[in-house]
Amino acid sequence: MSIKIAFGMIVFEGDYVLESCLESVYPYASQILISEGPVKFWQERGRTTSTDKTNEILENFPDPENKITVVHGQFSEKDDQCNAYMSHINDDIDYVWNLDSDEVYKKKDIERNIVVKFPSSLLAVVPPLAFHCQATKLTLLLFDLPEPPCIVNPSLLKDFTWSLSL
Repeated sequence: MSIKIAFGMIVFEGDYVLESCLESVYPYASQILISEGPVKFWQERGRTTSTDKTNEILENFPDPENKITVVHGQFSEKDDQCNAYMSHINDDIDYVWNLDSDEVYKKKDIERNIVVKFPSSLLAVVPPLAFHCQATKLTLLLFDLPEPPCIVNPSLLKDFTWSLSL
């Protein structure tokens, strides 16, 4: 049985690297969930959506396998932005790999971490100073990447919310 991974991404004004990020994860994804839109800080400055080429990239990115779901919105903070796409996870997904649109991975790093670092008992992988999973049990696994991703087993997401720790 192969592992099915959904990549969850938050993006606002990310056109400078968004396409490269999508290209780096698309071959490994069963699903890609994207929340696009501003957090409160940018809303207070009149922003309601990305004004660069982010939305154009999202609309035109080649998706022959229909893996990509985009949720547009305005969010109080990044944790709400993550929660916006979590409700769209397919039932057959084994893990959710959360990333920002400016995270681009080398093929060898993704493959090494998917093959070697996804034990069946894994609940979550949480990067330091990033989104932390509020769950009763939390298993941490450190990656050999500069900023490791947060990976969550969606079967354990009942009553799950994100919180931002700085």
